[in-house]
Amino acid sequence: MKNIKVSVIIPVHNSEKYLEECLNSVINQTLKDIEIICINDNSNDNSLAILEKYAEEDDRITIINNEENIGGGLSRNKGLKVAKGEYIYFIDSDDWVEKNTLEYTYNEAKKKNLDLVFFLAMNYDNETKEFYEIGYYNYSRLDESFFNRVFHPSEVKKIIFHMPVSPPLKLYKKELLDNINAKFPKERVMHDNPFFYNVFLNAQRVEVINKYFYYRRRHGDSLMNMRGVCFSHIIPISNLIVDVFKKNKVFFEYKKPVLNRKVYIIRIDYNRMDEKYQKQFYKEIVKEFNKISENSKENEDYISNLNERNLTFYLNILKSKSYSDFSIIHKISILEMDKNELKRKVKSLKKENKELKNKIKIMETSNSWKITKPIRIFTNLFKKR
Repeated sequence: MKNIKVSVIIPVHNSEKYLEECLNSVINQTLKDIEIICINDNSNDNSLAILEKYAEEDDRITIINNEENIGGGLSRNKGLKVAKGEYIYFIDSDDWVEKNTLEYTYNEAKKKNLDLVFFLAMNYDNETKEFYEIGYYNYSRLDESFFNRVFHPSEVKKIIFHMPVSPPLKLYKKELLDNINAKFPKERVMHDNPFFYNVFLNAQRVEVINKYFYYRRRHGDSLMNMRGVCFSHIIPISNLIVDVFKKNKVFFEYKKPVLNRKVYIIRIDYNRMDEKYQKQFYKEIVKEFNKISENSKENEDYISNLNERNLTFYLNILKSKSYSDFSIIHKISILEMDKNELKRKVKSLKKENKELKNKIKIMETSNSWKITKPIRIFTNLFKKR
């Protein structure tokens, strides 16, 4: 096929229950000048047979078979290697998109010469069959003035770590990916983080389209549930994120959010894990944080830049003598921080309440309030009737 406008890359691993809905949403796109690259990541269910059936009916589909299971990131890399489109689009094999997604985003990208096009996602609970929104995937931290206009990544420097990193929520200019040799790392979880930050920091023209094009299916087989099993990938990914900012020579500009992001990823994933994984992950965290603390300059950077929760986690790991010791210290610290946060909220509410009472008092002693008193009495009598 000549003049391919968009290359759609779909990593597939044991997705037989959802794959047809995903493929149907892609082959029926209103934009027809596309290629569909499906990477069968050594599936042991009926996924390959489904792909082959669709490939027989649609010559835009190419199947790449992995001899072993290598994960979504490296599978996407295989797709990137053979893609010929002007733009790249990734979709997960258990999700689906609106039929006009590629036409709308491609036309917008071409018209405005965009490097990166973002759009919104709706979540779908596969158990309850209900749709729901999550602020993170709707750019809730982004000022409305950014929607549907071209901007440079530096304009959102303060909220860069609140931008969704998920590959399927974006259309990428292939020229940009080629120029920076953008690749996903080998890690099974969070490999989209370093990939996104590398691309985003190198983009010049970005736009967020304020439309829901993507549907994220949440189910028990989701990759989100692999965090504990793949605990050994978390620290390497956190370091790759730091490396991306260093490689792009912007680390000092972003030092505070980058260091907080690194520790936040480790802390949050530790808190979410089952105890059997926590015990093993704890040992890796101790090694990583001890390595940081032994470098006086690096240690000072962390102590000076980490927020309260991240700093407490970092210091508690360093002073703990064992997993059980840390568990007690960590739980006490969390309770203490939660208590202080609650106190701050109560204090803030009391202040707001006092200010509101003062405003009411001023209003009630004003001339306009006195003049309108008969009208209010009459209105209240009328309501009672």
